Amino acid sequence: MKITGLYFKNFNQFRNVQISLDKDISKFCLIGQNGTGKSTILKLLSLSIRDLEQNTYSNEMHELFGVDYQKMSTDSIDKNSFFGIRIYTEEDKTFFIFYDYLDRLILTDDFFKSERWSDFWNSSSANDSKNIIASHHIDLTISQMISLKADIVSYSANETSSPLITDDKIKSSNLNDALQIFNHNPVYHEIKQSTVTNFWNFLIYLVKKKESKYQDFMNSPEIENLSVKDAKIKFDKSNPDILSELSIHWDKILTKANLEFDFQHAKIPVQLSENLEVYIKIINSRKKLKYSELSSGIMNYIFRIGHIFILYFDRFIKKGFLFIDEPESNLSPDFVYDIVDYYKSVTHNTQIFMATHSPIVAAQFKPEERIILEFNDDGSVSWRSGISPEGDDPNDLLLRDFHVRHLYGAKGIEQWSRFMELRKQIKISTDPDEKQLLLKEYAQIGNAYNFSSEKLDS
Repeated sequence: MKITGLYFKNFNQFRNVQISLDKDISKFCLIGQNGTGKSTILKLLSLSIRDLEQNTYSNEMHELFGVDYQKMSTDSIDKNSFFGIRIYTEEDKTFFIFYDYLDRLILTDDFFKSERWSDFWNSSSANDSKNIIASHHIDLTISQMISLKADIVSYSANETSSPLITDDKIKSSNLNDALQIFNHNPVYHEIKQSTVTNFWNFLIYLVKKKESKYQDFMNSPEIENLSVKDAKIKFDKSNPDILSELSIHWDKILTKANLEFDFQHAKIPVQLSENLEVYIKIINSRKKLKYSELSSGIMNYIFRIGHIFILYFDRFIKKGFLFIDEPESNLSPDFVYDIVDYYKSVTHNTQIFMATHSPIVAAQFKPEERIILEFNDDGSVSWRSGISPEGDDPNDLLLRDFHVRHLYGAKGIEQWSRFMELRKQIKISTDPDEKQLLLKEYAQIGNAYNFSSEKLDS
């Protein structure tokens, strides 16, 4: 199951935008200036997939169209505003899900291939548009609805200005809350600082889940001829420890800051009111750190990665979606160069959408995997695919895909102007002493700023 198209008709700054996505591509990134709608698209997609799974039309989706629920007013809403996604299912079927300010309508591929699609797209009348699309709405059968239900949907917003994760939030978790997950494990997960309690409860749940499986295993006939030691070895081979596995992923991040996840000394909760106690520590030291003592970038990174990882742990996910806004937030470049592969490594069978301002992150996508949003002269937004190849110099992406005109600051531009002026003066100077001074300054600027220079006659 893949998202293979996005459609915007008179939706905010998107006048008439159709974005086609290859069904064989499993990751995409959105890049563009602030205000071009990257975060809005991620939110729209995550809510669309969540609402399909829950078979509802959420208030949050209404609000993205501008509906004021306190006043229950739609007077200022563009009645000809639509957002749609195209979904390709594993049964080789395509469905179109269209939203306006009031309704969600589901259509089959036949509509897209018919003349009515062109009529709908080009119609300037709200009533005509709605009537055209409503006349092709289908009521899904149970099997069709199942094919449009994801196993897991994860959405992680950019929260650079939000309150940081606190140790009190982690401590508010407890065994009693964690055990409730045995009864209900939701499909949709928001991964953010305010949901760190959910992450910690799920971590406790997975610890207790293994304990429960171990008790069942020890009571099974297959181990009656084994010693307790051999039985445990056999059990552990097919039942990995969640804390040990989490440490593998966290330590890839933490070791760059001379830190590690001290899972060996974890205190597992026994009483319902108890919490899981496990800490970060300085490598080769007994010094334990509070999570709030980590840098904001590392703290957010490990909790994002950790939360996603445990949702996939010891599960086969057939259809997953992951939406991440600015994964590079507050991270230094050395943490970012492999960040896309890192997120891929903790998921499987999952389509990933990222929004980023980082050319380092964008360079980890193929050009056809980049959705570049750009402002038109009238303030509307259009899109294009990337140009620079995967793995290209991030500076090339800034110039070619981000359309940054130059990479120098004001002082650098000033020095470039002086550099070019010196080049001219050197060529026309007839005074040997003056020429030597000019050459010296020319070389100093060229070396300092790595300006390309041709050989000049002395």
